[in-house]
Amino acid sequence: TAVRDGLVELDAPISRYLPGFVVQSIFEDRPEDRITLRHLLTHTAGFTHEAPGGGNFDGTEIAFERHAANIQDTWLMCRVGERYQYSNLGIDLAGFIVGRASGTPFIDYMDRNVFAALGLGRTTMDPSRISAEPDRATGHQRGFGRLPVIAPMTAAGGVYASAHDLGTFLTFMLREGRPGGQLLP
Repeated sequence: TAVRDGLVELDAPISRYLPGFVVQSIFEDRPEDRITLRHLLTHTAGFTHEAPGGGNFDGTEIAFERHAANIQDTWLMCRVGERYQYSNLGIDLAGFIVGRASGTPFIDYMDRNVFAALGLGRTTMDPSRISAEPDRATGHQRGFGRLPVIAPMTAAGGVYASAHDLGTFLTFMLREGRPGGQLLP
């Protein structure tokens, strides 16, 4: 929806949206001037899977903004656009950029422009709504006695949804994005 609404362009460099953001690379100078949202969303930017803080396996609860800033401490695994390399960081950075471009926190942008538009009333990334949900499931992971409720990787893994909302979303996808109206052209 951010592309549809003209907030961001898929093929513009991320340096346009995050001036001063630095990407570490031994392969090329200033990769932030080559990496685009399309690279981030298709896992072809070259980022590693996890950031040094706020990833799947460290169990820390840090703010999404701090997690996004930590991405600057990682190094690219390959040249920009060279190959597919699954990365939560690319998705998180794309979400962070949408938040910045919209002038609203990414979780609020998603609530208003995606979840509400699809009628997903029990789907959110908002930590206060997630924590207040009385019948939410809790995750389990080897090596952790208790997983954090809030995933710092907000865009890549911070969505909480009811089973009913998941069914609604699946129906939307099976109808190729036409729940009656159409969210994207």
